[in-house]
Amino acid sequence: MEPLFTIPIAALPPNHPGGEIVCTVPRPRTYVLTFSSPPDNRMTTPFCRALLSALDVLEFGDHESGVVITTSAIPKFYSNGLDLEHAVATDGFWALLYEGVESALKFIDARGIEDKGKTGVYGVIKAEMYKDLVRMLKSPGLEAEDARFDAAQENERERKEFGKVWYEQWQRENQKAKL
Repeated sequence: MEPLFTIPIAALPPNHPGGEIVCTVPRPRTYVLTFSSPPDNRMTTPFCRALLSALDVLEFGDHESGVVITTSAIPKFYSNGLDLEHAVATDGFWALLYEGVESALKFIDARGIEDKGKTGVYGVIKAEMYKDLVRMLKSPGLEAEDARFDAAQENERERKEFGKVWYEQWQRENQKAKL
């Protein structure tokens, strides 16, 4: 299968020689990211940055949205942990690693997802059906929802604009990548 693109993983001496993340497309709208960062695909700063770059290429690179599957090109699929010495010594490493987790937790909190299972299926359906109507009927709620929506739209616009600029720069710097 011909690679769609390849993202290099920078070396991190002495224990991590570097590697790459290769994206292939086994069928339309299905993207496979294959990690190769010997000896064990350990989550180092270069590995995290390469993974985020690969996801950005898929999002901003004019590819159809679809499914992303991760796998390994080496016998060790994922590391059994971090390079702790590297993680502790690198400013911003924990923020880089846990940024995605924090976003997911904020989404769960904003939607109250943890509590929805307690009400049963009917309660969830009913709450989802009427939440917008109830919110609109309350003037302060309407104003707050409008402000929240506008802020979310602006944040998403900025994120996409930055992502497109990043992708264009990445594409110029990596003309050898097969896109």
